Amino acid sequence: MRICTVIVEDLPIRVLATDSFHKDRLICFLHGWGDSADRWVPFLALAEEAGYGAVAFDWPGFGRSPRPRASWGVDEYARFLGAFINKYAKDSKEIVLVAHSMGARFAVRYVVEQSDRVIGLILTGAAGIPPERNRWRTFMAKTAKAIFSLPGFSRWYERVRDRFSSSDYRSSGAMRDVFRNIIAEDQRSEYGWISCPTLLLWGESDDQTPIADYRLMLNRIPNATGKTWPGGHMFFSDCPREFFCEITDFLKR
Repeated sequence: MRICTVIVEDLPIRVLATDSFHKDRLICFLHGWGDSADRWVPFLALAEEAGYGAVAFDWPGFGRSPRPRASWGVDEYARFLGAFINKYAKDSKEIVLVAHSMGARFAVRYVVEQSDRVIGLILTGAAGIPPERNRWRTFMAKTAKAIFSLPGFSRWYERVRDRFSSSDYRSSGAMRDVFRNIIAEDQRSEYGWISCPTLLLWGESDDQTPIADYRLMLNRIPNATGKTWPGGHMFFSDCPREFFCEITDFLKR
């Protein structure tokens, strides 16, 4: 496996890749929020073993890649993905994207708006659908926001919000504005515009992107097939060889 730095949009991006590079087809692994390219090391080894060219990189603001200079959202990260592919894989005729969680948001936007070389899309634990909020929680959230906007209460707002927010939000640190920008987008309307063959692989007990999201995507994405596995949001890390076999079987269809 090779480790190198590639300059993309003036940012030094850490890249992990197979030693061999195949011009015909390249598999690009995309990690999720709070993760890094290291998540995909076992899969890069399996790709090398199977004779595939593959690459993974740290998104800007994650792993060892520096934060973007502005508060990016889905559009900016999707544009970055296009810039990375155009620079690193400019000689590859076909691109296959394997995207997890937040990385799936950027992959979907890229495939819908920019891509002309992606011949396969594999989504696992894909984010993009806002969680259902019942009327009581919506009412309480609006009430709390109104109360904490009053003089003398505003200093408590961040503390209370952090207490009841998601673990991703609490751990986002300097990337908090980026996190807000990303999760604010509802991408359900984009799924019908995905034209390449798509495979959905999902953990049956995923508590971050629930199985209901899998069913909705399977229904809305044309030419989509899917399979569920025992396990949660990171189930694929527990069965890398079996997961990679699903990828190679998909590519042989």
